[in-house]
Amino acid sequence: MPNQTSEKVRALYEKYPYPPRAPGESVDPYVDYMLGFSRVPLRHSPTFLDAGCGTGACALGAAVLNKNLQVFACDFNQSGLDAIEDDIDELGLNNIELRRLDLLDLPEDFGPERGFDVIYCMGVIHHTPDPAGVLKALAGRLAPQGVMRLMVYADKGRHALYRFARAVQSLPLSDEATTDERVMAAKSLLMELESVTARQGYPVPSLRGILADSNSVSLEEFVDRYLHPHDEPYNLGLLREHIEAAGLKFHRWFESRYWDLEELLPEATGRGDFPTDDWQRFEIVEELFDRDQYDCYLVKPGFLANDGPLTLDCSIKLSPQVHLTEVSYRGFGLEHKARVLFYPDESLSLEQAKILKAVAKQARTLKELLSEWGVENERLWLNEASWLLRRDYLFRPNF
Repeated sequence: MPNQTSEKVRALYEKYPYPPRAPGESVDPYVDYMLGFSRVPLRHSPTFLDAGCGTGACALGAAVLNKNLQVFACDFNQSGLDAIEDDIDELGLNNIELRRLDLLDLPEDFGPERGFDVIYCMGVIHHTPDPAGVLKALAGRLAPQGVMRLMVYADKGRHALYRFARAVQSLPLSDEATTDERVMAAKSLLMELESVTARQGYPVPSLRGILADSNSVSLEEFVDRYLHPHDEPYNLGLLREHIEAAGLKFHRWFESRYWDLEELLPEATGRGDFPTDDWQRFEIVEELFDRDQYDCYLVKPGFLANDGPLTLDCSIKLSPQVHLTEVSYRGFGLEHKARVLFYPDESLSLEQAKILKAVAKQARTLKELLSEWGVENERLWLNEASWLLRRDYLFRPNF
């Protein structure tokens, strides 16, 4: 049953649907990539739940890019669901089902009895009155070899944002002030703070970090950041506690290199300066670097990870998170580069670039590729492909 908190949140998103998107706009949620985490082959058409789908960019992306995928999307915000419904009709999609509901009350008839193969819950549970309960409810609908992607806000990394939000909430406005009036007051305060910054030559504390772009974001984004009626961020300890209480296991971070001390501080790690416990290492990363959210993959106990050594017979495919570039001059290729997500570009060897291009559109085995190319030295090519797999340029598809 909805309570006062959830009703305030619902009312906010009815007026300011979030995230804002243009009609037909969608985002790739990397479903096939996540399905590849398990080494147990799927014997059925995969299923995907967007839990708290908002305006549906990810649900639509999943349905458009994976026609054999059955997509389920739910939210308690009717205006967001209406926008998705319009696009479903416009795009002629028949593999997506919508439902307006509370995540604490996921009905058994919404989705497969065996559980969802992928659950996607991004920026949702910290806005609910019972985040631990919501996570536990979602865990109960995850298939045994399924994967959940969960993103929640991080308290430390969003410290400047919350300082400004608390200041906005303290402004002497009447209880009857509308959200639009509160937005105007908040933007006026922001403009004056920027004037102070210009006069003193350095930013005031509440303007540092992610707050710096506040005048350029959309109205919906501004409201979601600073005028949200219920925003309870996490810390690492609470995240771990809720994961374990839900009967889930931490699998890995979405942006794994951003949490890897060996990647971030290789010399100190090589000296043995840091603890070996993963969560203690994550805490050190958070203290030293800005991390404004916890974006991770979760699985159930007994999950069989597809993390064994790469062999010539393994199917491989270009990760959907990769951007490939080739620097050329007068038609001659000079350098191949690749980038995963928001990481810096990395230079590739000719062998690495050839592998990535060959599996950009469909999965292949290395044995097939080497046979087509008529090349030998299998060990060299296997080492190159293994490096690409470790760096997330490749993945092993599972359907």
